[in-house]
Amino acid sequence: MTLVHSPSAHTQPGSAKTVADILTAAADLIDKPGAWTQHVFAKSSPDATDHLSGYDPKAVCWCALGAMEAAAGEELSCMAIFGQAETFLVAEVGNVPSWNDAPNRTQAEVVAALRAAADKARTDSSVGIAKGDEPK
Repeated sequence: MTLVHSPSAHTQPGSAKTVADILTAAADLIDKPGAWTQHVFAKSSPDATDHLSGYDPKAVCWCALGAMEAAAGEELSCMAIFGQAETFLVAEVGNVPSWNDAPNRTQAEVVAALRAAADKARTDSSVGIAKGDEPK
């Protein structure tokens, strides 16, 4: 697959979600009180000791990457766009797991970083889309 750059579209073939959509949805997920966690992708309650995938239907709190996984879904096309979304978050914060799990990290900081990454994804022209799937 040859990638081309498009200034207006950040989509993967077969996926209706954009990089910015995933980052914004992830921020929205963990913006609610008690919906952010550390050291695991997701949990079934803020006090739970379980380790869930981000898209597990039992999940009610997520780390930054877990929330992005929940927003992307588990389909292969969505996971490809998850990788692009992660790149934007890495540009904001560096190593996402270490940053998310830092002892003094706050939920508000994580939400703000996800929103900042989404804003950059909306305007960045370096995200590739599959040749043949360019906007018309």
